[in-house]
Amino acid sequence: MKPRQLEVLYAIMSSSSLTEAARLLGTSQPAVSATLKQMEEATALRLFHRLGGRLVATPEAELLFPEVERLFRHLQAVRHMTKGIREGVFDFLSVIATPTPADTIVAGAFLRLRAKRPAVGMRMDTASARAVAEAVAGREFDIGVIYGLSPRPGVASEVLGQTFVACAMRRDHPFARLRRITAKELTGEAIVTFPKGAPIRDRLDAACREAGVEPRVIAEVTYSRTACILAQGGGGVAVIDPLIVSSGTFPDLVIRPFSPAQPIDLLLLSPLSRPPSRLIDAMRDELRATTRELLAAHARTDDAAPRQRRSAR
Repeated sequence: MKPRQLEVLYAIMSSSSLTEAARLLGTSQPAVSATLKQMEEATALRLFHRLGGRLVATPEAELLFPEVERLFRHLQAVRHMTKGIREGVFDFLSVIATPTPADTIVAGAFLRLRAKRPAVGMRMDTASARAVAEAVAGREFDIGVIYGLSPRPGVASEVLGQTFVACAMRRDHPFARLRRITAKELTGEAIVTFPKGAPIRDRLDAACREAGVEPRVIAEVTYSRTACILAQGGGGVAVIDPLIVSSGTFPDLVIRPFSPAQPIDLLLLSPLSRPPSRLIDAMRDELRATTRELLAAHARTDDAAPRQRRSAR
């Protein structure tokens, strides 16, 4: 589909009539009807039924609409960015990160940057660490933030800081009395964590093998946030990176370090073939500062944990 056809389809799906869609698009009803006919001919799909003077979306149109909506919003963002750059009042960043760094480090850094440069805009996507590295190497994004991964060709990496595998649980959970939690203490405990192959899960499995125990994983999740929601609801212990809890997002949960310590690097990625702009340099400075603050906040939480080890059983 052509960009104009995407706009027309989006307007029709978002409106109650062709007349309303034409008003939103600033054009005439016959022009909208003609574009719709071209779309249906080009796609060989019936997109709407005409019932009593109204357009009713077909199942095929309903299937297409989420992707059309996503593309339309990207198109609008590009137009907005182009206008701002042309008028000299708008700077724009593109950042991609794995979910927890996106929710904590990237979000915090962007707010800090906006406080200093209110005209800054950002496109932020989330993906797996491998996909983030590939997108940055392909120059699809200015910046990437991931957990430790061997950099691929075409990517420059910098260690922002180091976090550790940790356990999150409700304040009334017996493990909240402990200062640190070992693999043996997790024996038989309901665990929520990531699928095999994820850095945190691999470290958990390795520690459990060394201790001669088998982790009882009741749920495998993609996002730390999901693991925390389950733990907060009484679904067991979430074995995650502590940043999402240290940021204050889940005040009803407490974090306890996993022992022995399982470090994980936080990496800042940049395309090797693209020299950074002043705006990108400014965002990288804010990412460094935000990471330091979040890791320091977690260290204070760790220091405040109970000093005396007691059995959780």
